[in-house]
Amino acid sequence: MCANRLKLNQNKTQFIWLGTRHQLSKLWLQTITLGGVNIKISTEAMYLGVLLDSALTFAFHVRCLSGKCFYHVRQVNTVRKSPTEDTATPMVQGFVKSRVDYCNSVPTV
Repeated sequence: MCANRLKLNQNKTQFIWLGTRHQLSKLWLQTITLGGVNIKISTEAMYLGVLLDSALTFAFHVRCLSGKCFYHVRQVNTVRKSPTEDTATPMVQGFVKSRVDYCNSVPTV
């Protein structure tokens, strides 16, 4: 427990090493102790809705993001008789653009 009574939530706290593949291959730690809590080192971590991987390739994030975009496209398909193609197109574009553009709002560390 910290002096200001904040406590790490062990179930939600993630720790990730960032670096090149060569740098990461030199690491041998599996856990890190922070404030008396053992935290398992992850290969990817969520930061404000963006899934970061240790090499910063964004491969995991792109895979997750494309799955979410396809979900929204399929949802529009379930009500395809209601909207016309002219109204469905901007709707789908809005869903996809809002998911893709979300990453632009993440502040730099």
